[in-house]
Amino acid sequence: MGKPDSSVAYYLTATDSAGCSATGAPVYFVTVKPVSINDQEIGQLVNLYPNPSTDQITICFNVKKLEIKIIEFYNNKGQVIHRLRTNEETIKLNTTVLSKGLNFYKIYTSEELLGHGKFIVK
Repeated sequence: MGKPDSSVAYYLTATDSAGCSATGAPVYFVTVKPVSINDQEIGQLVNLYPNPSTDQITICFNVKKLEIKIIEFYNNKGQVIHRLRTNEETIKLNTTVLSKGLNFYKIYTSEELLGHGKFIVK
């Protein structure tokens, strides 16, 4: 299988009942590119605390040159429950705009999905 930032070509090999086989030209070309960074990497770029939280969460971005455009918050049903735009390095958000229980977030730059994570609101 392909790994991020690699291309893979799949070939078809046909074998008849006599055991003769032939391989043709590539059938599928697949280019695999990452669509986001994993939770460990997002943890190096973003701190969200406290987790679990009660009345307020703080989001700190550890990369000063990172141009954040949108942060989307989702409930456990996958519905967008809050969206904000910012270029600030630290954001404080009142949790009354979020759902109680497990919440998810996605962070986008001007060009792509940067990453995602989860947290709990009590």
